[in-house]
Amino acid sequence: MISLRTVLATLSLSLALWPGAAHAQRRARDAQAIEDGVERALAHEGRARRWRHIVLHHSATPGGNVAAFEAWHRSGSRRFALGMAYHFVIGNGRGMRDGELVAGSRWRRQQQGAHIAARLRDEQTGANLAAESIGVCLVGNFEHAAPTRAQLATLRRLVRVLRQRYAIAAERVRGHGEVHPGHTACPGRGLRSVRRALGEEGADSTASAARR
Repeated sequence: MISLRTVLATLSLSLALWPGAAHAQRRARDAQAIEDGVERALAHEGRARRWRHIVLHHSATPGGNVAAFEAWHRSGSRRFALGMAYHFVIGNGRGMRDGELVAGSRWRRQQQGAHIAARLRDEQTGANLAAESIGVCLVGNFEHAAPTRAQLATLRRLVRVLRQRYAIAAERVRGHGEVHPGHTACPGRGLRSVRRALGEEGADSTASAARR
């Protein structure tokens, strides 16, 4: 017969372990939700372009969403006929859910972005950089703040999958200011500080293929 002391000890141990188990379950659910969101956002029409670079941006605004950026980029001084310049936007909880990933029409239609100057060239191949670059914009002004934890979790997953899928080398994951030095402070200090780690995480097996 099991003694009362044994039962109580087992119950105490179970209660002690339960918060950790619940936390692990929440983390697993969150990770799966991010993975599912990335896969949904990556869907596109027709044949994929040959993407070789990922360029990171911040919106330099407190909040925003795809609809707002779409309207802004179609009007004013920009007047982009194809709409929003970026391929992806990651929300910060102000206009979009925190960490929410939404693809713009340029990604869905596999069109060249307008998030960097059209005259820029790949320093290795001489190819038009804008034609081969995926533009990812995080909502926020990272000169004055840091991306949220949820934004960075989504960005990490997105960059990892894009690198794997399109054989993009770590050194080709850069901030806007890195591809156009002296032109802009984008993507801001708060995102520049984590940019290198984002490029180096995962997809190591693609490095040799990506340099071709």
